[in-house]
Amino acid sequence: MENSIHRKDLEYCYKVYDLLAQLEENARKRNELVREAKRVLDKHVHFLASMNAFALPLILIGLFILSEDANFKGISQIVNPDNTGPFIASLFGLIFISALIWMNVYFTFIALYCKGIFRWSKQRVKAKVYATMAAKKQEIGYEQALIIKSDYLLSSRIPDEFLSVLGLGYLIRNLEKHPESTLENELAELKRDIQNEDFRRTIVPEGKTMIQQERENHYLDFLAEIFD
Repeated sequence: MENSIHRKDLEYCYKVYDLLAQLEENARKRNELVREAKRVLDKHVHFLASMNAFALPLILIGLFILSEDANFKGISQIVNPDNTGPFIASLFGLIFISALIWMNVYFTFIALYCKGIFRWSKQRVKAKVYATMAAKKQEIGYEQALIIKSDYLLSSRIPDEFLSVLGLGYLIRNLEKHPESTLENELAELKRDIQNEDFRRTIVPEGKTMIQQERENHYLDFLAEIFD
């Protein structure tokens, strides 16, 4: 009878451990998607900044070419060896000035964008990026909800403070070492062991456990911090 209880308790712990490992993997996926969203969003913003920064220098270069064309009375005079030197010097000077203008416009656009000055443009970019991430976000969120709402975690026999990969790993190792023991016995033993503060820090995390945080936050949009 005791062996039967022990086997069931061990299988129960294996199942809870697997769910917690899946939850950790789900959290890793969420963090990776957040990082990917930030990368894509930054890429779009820098592209917009580059396009806006190119506009003014291109206009200036166009005006320069037109004015030089008028001054040299035709393209044939521009390519004349006698006129090429001044033209090239002027062109290089304008390119240098255009580069300075590009840098100033580029970084000014980035700064103003981050401050929310270009609100319409900012909202449009965020909506576009969010749309590309929506399907993956929904898939990960659905997976997270299924894990959290599992009976093994929703009404677990194991206290929240021990509902972690480390806590379950410790319980499983002790159950495997003691075939005559039960989950309740090992939990009682663990509660005594964590009276030792050094040991407690290896099993019980500071603050809220992962399972407590997941229960509180699983309904939140984990991409909201980027797209708010």
